[in-house]
Amino acid sequence: MARLAAPPPTYPQWPVHYLVGCYVRASAELRGKDQALVKLLELAKELTVSYTALILTLQMFPQPAAAQSMGALQLMDGLQAGVGRGSSSTGAFTPGPAMPSTPEPRGGASPLPPAFLDDLAAHLVSQEQEESWTEILTLMANELIDRLSTVSLLADFQGPLVLLQAFLSSRAVVTGLLSLPLWGVAGGSSMNGRELEAKTLLGAAFGISGIPDIVVPGKQRMPNVVDELFPLGSDARPADIRSGVQTLQAASDQLHTALHSLVLNLLRGQACFDTKEGTLQWLTVAVQVNAERAKMHSDLKVASTDGFMINLTGTLVRLCLPFMGASSAKAWPKLNARYLSDPEARLPLSFDETRVAATGEEVRAWATEWADVSHSRDKAGAAGPSPSPTAPKYHFMCDAFFLMARCQGLGYAKCIENLRSLGRRVSDYENALTELEAHLAEFPGHPLVRSRITQYQRIIQLIKGSDAAYQALLLDPGLLGNILSFCRLMTTYMMRLASPAFAAGGALALPLVEGPPMEFRQLPEAWVESLADILILVAQTQRSASLAQGDMEDLMVFITFCLASPAYVRNPYLRGRLVEVLHALMPPNEDPGSGFNAPPRTQASHAEIAALFQAHPLVLDNMVKSLVQLYVDIEMTDRHNTFYEKFTTRYQIGEIMAYLWQLPQHQASWRGVAKEHPYIYVRFINMMINDSQFLLQEALETLPKVQEVERAMEDEAAWAALPDAERTEREEQLRTDRGRLKSDFYLASVCIQTMQYTAADEAVGSLYFDLQVRDRQARILNFFLKYLTLPSERRKLKLREPERYNWHPGRLVAQLASLHVSLFRRDAAAWVEACVADTDYLGNAPDIFEYLDQVLVRLGTLPAADLADLRSLAKRVDQARLEAEAEEQALDDIPPEFEDPVLGTLMRDPVKLPSGNVLDRATIMQHLLTDQRDPFSRVPMSEKDMEPMPELQAQIAAWLAEQRRARAAAAAAAEEKTDMEEG
Repeated sequence: MARLAAPPPTYPQWPVHYLVGCYVRASAELRGKDQALVKLLELAKELTVSYTALILTLQMFPQPAAAQSMGALQLMDGLQAGVGRGSSSTGAFTPGPAMPSTPEPRGGASPLPPAFLDDLAAHLVSQEQEESWTEILTLMANELIDRLSTVSLLADFQGPLVLLQAFLSSRAVVTGLLSLPLWGVAGGSSMNGRELEAKTLLGAAFGISGIPDIVVPGKQRMPNVVDELFPLGSDARPADIRSGVQTLQAASDQLHTALHSLVLNLLRGQACFDTKEGTLQWLTVAVQVNAERAKMHSDLKVASTDGFMINLTGTLVRLCLPFMGASSAKAWPKLNARYLSDPEARLPLSFDETRVAATGEEVRAWATEWADVSHSRDKAGAAGPSPSPTAPKYHFMCDAFFLMARCQGLGYAKCIENLRSLGRRVSDYENALTELEAHLAEFPGHPLVRSRITQYQRIIQLIKGSDAAYQALLLDPGLLGNILSFCRLMTTYMMRLASPAFAAGGALALPLVEGPPMEFRQLPEAWVESLADILILVAQTQRSASLAQGDMEDLMVFITFCLASPAYVRNPYLRGRLVEVLHALMPPNEDPGSGFNAPPRTQASHAEIAALFQAHPLVLDNMVKSLVQLYVDIEMTDRHNTFYEKFTTRYQIGEIMAYLWQLPQHQASWRGVAKEHPYIYVRFINMMINDSQFLLQEALETLPKVQEVERAMEDEAAWAALPDAERTEREEQLRTDRGRLKSDFYLASVCIQTMQYTAADEAVGSLYFDLQVRDRQARILNFFLKYLTLPSERRKLKLREPERYNWHPGRLVAQLASLHVSLFRRDAAAWVEACVADTDYLGNAPDIFEYLDQVLVRLGTLPAADLADLRSLAKRVDQARLEAEAEEQALDDIPPEFEDPVLGTLMRDPVKLPSGNVLDRATIMQHLLTDQRDPFSRVPMSEKDMEPMPELQAQIAAWLAEQRRARAAAAAAAEEKTDMEEG
């Protein structure tokens, strides 16, 4: 007491630290087991705690001014003295003096054991001073939050993290925090994601990041990672970039290890049992409050930062490690799919969440029915032993799995999306910079232009630096490997739900004949989409080596299952995302001279991926049919930008199919599809015809706009004289139009190429003669040839630097001619009839084949035998066309009952529709390719709903025969008259 009441003037310890030291020494003596001193030592500990409480709450004893101003934070110095200052997080970067993440203890601080805080709390509670304990706890916690909130991955973050670990090892601290806003879950906390990160202890720890916060630029964690490691963006030396990446990844790995250790200790309840539940609640809330990140345009002021979400993902995936990979078998009994739709689960999905094969109402009804059954079962078993009131409804593995699955989409996958957004921003600024530099060339002394150029150059460097930081963190080998292993676990789980036979240990057999069980149907689409984002990143960044042995096979099986099972994954867009994955993984074309379109692709694949494409039984049996089906299905989705997305997906399908066609084993599968599913394949042909025609028409509309601006730019003086705003607007439109032209020409060439190699095959080529598409196929070929061969039209397609637009007219002419030849060889009479039926293009320009011959001779790209057959086709078409014209003239007065009401032509095979109307079979079949409804009543219908009309068909045939006889008789009479006159 005397020491406290009148401390020596030069005594180095502040009173609180002196008392803590006494407490520590008394505790040490107690361990000596001198029973005679036990009561005295216990009293000494009580007094040190009591006096400390008096100093901190009532300031009963004199203290130095510095100690008095710190108050309860002196206890934080004691904790820090007990754990040390920590060590540099990276081993390569040491924080400078301006980065005091863990300031040195002051006032001769003695190491403070966590038990001291427990005793202090107990004393204050016994004295009915719970509020004082809460104030002390809040003050210390806020100090920790402040320290944790200022450090980046390049600071000494280990110091405050170790301090946090020591703080949370006190039972009283954790128990007290669980009921405070500082924990973030008490009393139905209404924090959003950003507030949870900024205002809670664990949030501040998980917010330690290497990605600058663009929302609050004035409050950055320091040192700034981009400024320190990537100041020049991608313009830095490769060695410097590699060094920066390695430094950042090493720091990130250390952080994830520390966060995982922290969370694991809390989950194990080392301080008290309640910490497990409280920690699980915090992890759940951390995921829940970031639902904003699921939006296409999320509010960054509401959601947690990307760095926070990467750390949360990295920690949750480590919690799943014990039941991933070779240990996954022990997880299956614990993973209950009803978790997703159970309101009593920690993280159930909203019924508004889009599911793979169920509506929200179907899921709600299923969940309600199951809850009623469970309730009845509980009532029936009420007489038996009751379960422990603290027993959780779902196993910890179940919580960890579904938390990670949700976080993977909101965290890691969303960061991938933001990384792509950075790439688009760089492209936009670089385009703007190019324009500014062009302006500077025209006006060299313009200070505003020079200033803006400097500004844009700096912005581009900063964005590229952020891009490098994102890639370093997302592609950290340890994190990426864990996430890919979790993807494998998740996809295997989904297939187990889809196929009971597979879950029982059998091989997955496709197609699945039974309907999808509700456990599978209610799975969220977000799972599949996040998987696609991750695998595309892996492929595009050449990280396929991150896949563990067997991972790629399991993932390829899952992709094949989804593509081959439209009833299980209903959304064509979602299956289209998996096609994007296949396209990214597809082995590059090894034969540049093969004639197949093969733009440069990332060398992402290795021997295992190529082998899966070429030899895996499921891929061989299902891939071609699945791609054909999706090409058709993608026509209709409920997304706002469906029109453009469908062309992207079809372009990717076209490239994959071109690759598969080169493999004999896939050609066999292709022929099987054509034979066993002709209706689907004919619809596929029809869609290719529609696409190619639309794309060329759009190109023809865009071309004059490009040509006009290019001609205007040739007059440099006149172009420079235009007002800046007008010139900028026209340049921006030119870039847009050039991009559209490039896309249109390339996508159209993919369609024509697919037609070319399949039409030449005997089995597949026969379907081009189906009445639904035969005449349209001839018409589209002539449509293209009209613009590629007629001198008056070829000028419309003339471009400077055509290769810049993927425009290869010579190659396209040869492909079109080859198509004509292949189909002519397949069935000469039928193909001649199809060409003659083309009254739109060949009918209006009968010299198309003549000009085509001239172009091909000049190009010299068509083999002599093909050229000879093409000339034979042209001759027969000319002859048949003359005969058709003569017959058409003789059929001017078609009886109304014989006339097709849609086309106004003579019906050859009349059928009655459900509405009672009569159409030619070819007309309605072509209509049904794109619209499965009666064109008159709009009632759904199919081919089986059509009623043949043999009597009317016979009447038409008789009338037509009579017309031909009459025409023949008239021709004979005219010839006889001519002979008589000449005689």
